[in-house]
Amino acid sequence: MIQSISVDNLRAAAKELRAGDRILLSGTIYTARDAAHKRIMELLEGGERSPFPLRDAVIYFAGPTAAREGSPIGSCGPTTSSRMDPFTPRLMDLGLLATIGKGERSPAVYEAVRKNGGLYLCAMGGAGALAAKCVRSCEVIAFEDLGCESIKRLEVEDFPLIVAADSFGGQIFNTGGDYELAVFDLDGTLADTLQDLADACNRALGDLGYPQHSLGEYRYFVGSGVKKLMERILPEGHRDEETLVRLNGLFDRYYEECYLRHSAPYEGVRRMLAALRGAGIKLAVLSNKPHPFTEKMVEQLFPDTFFAAFGKREGVPRKPDPTAVHEVLRLAGTGPERAVYIGDSDVDVQTGHNAGLYVIGVDWGFRGARELRQAGADRIVFAPNEIRDFLLPRQ
Repeated sequence: MIQSISVDNLRAAAKELRAGDRILLSGTIYTARDAAHKRIMELLEGGERSPFPLRDAVIYFAGPTAAREGSPIGSCGPTTSSRMDPFTPRLMDLGLLATIGKGERSPAVYEAVRKNGGLYLCAMGGAGALAAKCVRSCEVIAFEDLGCESIKRLEVEDFPLIVAADSFGGQIFNTGGDYELAVFDLDGTLADTLQDLADACNRALGDLGYPQHSLGEYRYFVGSGVKKLMERILPEGHRDEETLVRLNGLFDRYYEECYLRHSAPYEGVRRMLAALRGAGIKLAVLSNKPHPFTEKMVEQLFPDTFFAAFGKREGVPRKPDPTAVHEVLRLAGTGPERAVYIGDSDVDVQTGHNAGLYVIGVDWGFRGARELRQAGADRIVFAPNEIRDFLLPRQ
């Protein structure tokens, strides 16, 4: 479905748009190519203002030709966007919302788009004539001496564009086909285990006379290992070593009884894993859950799927320390540049980046896209099939 969006509403829409979406854009945009960008940067570096407000602005990389009779503009097709790559990150940091052009951008631009909640839009085929038909008015506002490369303010209506890079790190140019290893977090990424964890914790707390917690609270308690979980669920002033040991012992006993009572793979995860394995990608699990529970859960929920599954083991630091990731890389016989780490929390993002891996955050887990974006996930996905589509080359 093609969405009609005004420039005034584009900032809000950027929170929902995904790479590959098609839109019809209406409102004020500004043309600027490399010569104009250089002058804008000179103004900014000299302490002067940009010729137009950068906050929430949209720049179209184009140099329109002279207007034809009866038309406000001539042909105005997009320039190759990479020519503006040296300038775009700084401008986006200053408030620029989106750029429109053609072709791939640099990693620094994609990171600026993600970090600033912006967009990179590509004009569709035959854009020169098509864009001209969408322009309702054209006015030179700066650098008139540059001729067709002067900055112009355009009023456009239903300008057809495709989202080439989104605010979640997604982009249409990279299918991820170079990766040969995928390392997954377990709880909140592959399987929804929250109810069983909460039940075991609350039962243990009840035995010791402490208040219990809601399921929603456990979303933020889990993720850093059982020891940290025990500390978080106890009231302040009651986190002495003796109490922690007693609570941990009760938790282990009750979790052994219920760890698969409600826990199950998220919808679509098994299909995604099967597709990756079928394409020859090696799969591993790395969790802060105690190793015995990790092994048993993986064996029962995902039999014959992962070549390695590690939980928290004695002598091995817990995530976000990268030690266990390095071990998985050695076992897989690959380097960090050929591997991705996939998880649902800031701990997972830190773990992957500490090991030098590309990190995919999953929104369906315990924490959500906001935490993942703030933590610096390289890409955020909203359904398991998006992992498959990224990692497997397009046919």
